[in-house]
Amino acid sequence: MPLILGRRVGEKIHLTIDPSADQEEALRRLIADGIEIEVASIKNNNHVRLAIAAPRELLVLREELVAGSNEQYHMDNDGMQCESPCQ
Repeated sequence: MPLILGRRVGEKIHLTIDPSADQEEALRRLIADGIEIEVASIKNNNHVRLAIAAPRELLVLREELVAGSNEQYHMDNDGMQCESPCQ
């Protein structure tokens, strides 16, 4: 099931390998499965909803969670922050 994130013009997402993941396994899955990003919908000409399917070892973060913080964040399927890797 893909992660759904809403973004407006100029907003960003950040993709990185989870530092707690096995790096070799993460790279193997990225090579094998890749990352799929689909435009799920566009609202009011300035808001897009993205469906992101990526290996579990990949963190997909909204830029506001990355800016000024080195903390690890994990996102659930609604784009909400979880305390640990989401299931």
